[in-house]
Amino acid sequence: MIDSNQRILVFRSQDLSTPQRQAVEILLGRTLTDDEAIYIQIAKHEIAKSAPSAEDRNRILDAMQARAEVLAQRVANVPQAEVDAVLAEALEAARRSRPLMALSDITE
Repeated sequence: MIDSNQRILVFRSQDLSTPQRQAVEILLGRTLTDDEAIYIQIAKHEIAKSAPSAEDRNRILDAMQARAEVLAQRVANVPQAEVDAVLAEALEAARRSRPLMALSDITE
């Protein structure tokens, strides 16, 4: 039984009944593997309604894709290994919140 005050629910996918598993897979749009866990967080409606609308999400996605295309053009002549190194450094810097090399360092 689930406590009505509980805000986060955790289920092991292998423990779900067939209908529960099918419902989760439909929501995710993919099948689950037995080594996955499902976390469900309960939020008040006020929090959920502050999420961007579908229209806003599409507009943001379009802007991100346009920016990615501009960046791809800027590094078109840069060897893939250098691009990969800068991306790896950026990911590591984001994880550790440290300064990272400017993109202009590889595009000039």
